[in-house]
Amino acid sequence: MKEPRRIIGLDLDGTIVNHTANKLSLAADFGYALEPWQTSSNVMGRFMAKGHYDALRERLYGEMTLSAPPMPGSLAAVARFGGDALVISARREDNRDVVMHWLEHNGFLEHLRPDRVHFVGRSLDKAAFLPGLGVTAYVDDQVKVLRSLPEGVARFLFDEHDAADRYETDVTMRIIRAWEDLAGEWGR
Repeated sequence: MKEPRRIIGLDLDGTIVNHTANKLSLAADFGYALEPWQTSSNVMGRFMAKGHYDALRERLYGEMTLSAPPMPGSLAAVARFGGDALVISARREDNRDVVMHWLEHNGFLEHLRPDRVHFVGRSLDKAAFLPGLGVTAYVDDQVKVLRSLPEGVARFLFDEHDAADRYETDVTMRIIRAWEDLAGEWGR
């Protein structure tokens, strides 16, 4: 019997796009000396005043994205997943062209058709969006997003800085620290 098709959904920021250096630089501009693990979207807001954190995010997710490198191994992983991968991002409408340019410039659109890149209004809106796309597994760097996903979707927490033990995760999430770990977990 043929196995059902497995579709993997991929978050963009903090999962495919490596914002660590830009986050550290912007935090320093606001007077904060953070360690790389403190740039995790799960905890960064705890180490900065809300106004500074909001301003950092505003700058980070605009044109500054173009200077961010891909996460190591992410392009090879997307190439391995081929037509079984799609990107789901909560980027605002005014930043979507930046995302598409970044994906093209970094070679992702050679392996991922533009119609496989989807945008939702907010991060937590991803949960309602996944079933219609047939997603069976999802990779994100935010615990709150993974917790919101529907039953039956395998959850992978991307934790490049090995920081998950510093914030609350749960047993429904498999922690991956590198794209190569996902290939082993997902059989690709």
